[in-house]
Amino acid sequence: IPLIVAELESQGDIKTTAAKALAGAGADAADAVPHLAKLLANGDSWECKCAVIALGRIGSQAHDALGPLTAMFDSGHDYRFDIARALWKISPEQAPRIVPVLIAELESQRNPGGPNNPMDYSFFSAMELLGEIGPGAKDAIPILRTNLKGGAKFDAAWALWRIDPG
Repeated sequence: IPLIVAELESQGDIKTTAAKALAGAGADAADAVPHLAKLLANGDSWECKCAVIALGRIGSQAHDALGPLTAMFDSGHDYRFDIARALWKISPEQAPRIVPVLIAELESQRNPGGPNNPMDYSFFSAMELLGEIGPGAKDAIPILRTNLKGGAKFDAAWALWRIDPG
């Protein structure tokens, strides 16, 4: 792990590769948290996204990164759904902050006046994360039920089962 962390200070694509490797190490990469948090300042770069994912996979031991991750999430950052997953994996207490944004993403796909908007990565990421959150995402049950028909029915059914298996 220390050798990989050292590569986070390198130039070029090696930072991204190092962050991906640390993501694969999960909680074993806890010592990398301060170094990964520095990559968050790189905004919309791929290395930033990889750092977000790595921090989420490290989980609760990445607690020191909650501040910058929360600020990025609240600003509507392009990687908002990856950030939401990281926030939840680091601190499940973040669910009340995250769930309304995920619900809004599902609702944005609906178009009462015509065909629904296309389902994209954000839509499916939101649905999947609501399922991962489980009972803490109970406010999403109505919008998930509306997706039981059509192209997202299996994703919606899984999320509903995780939220309320009864």
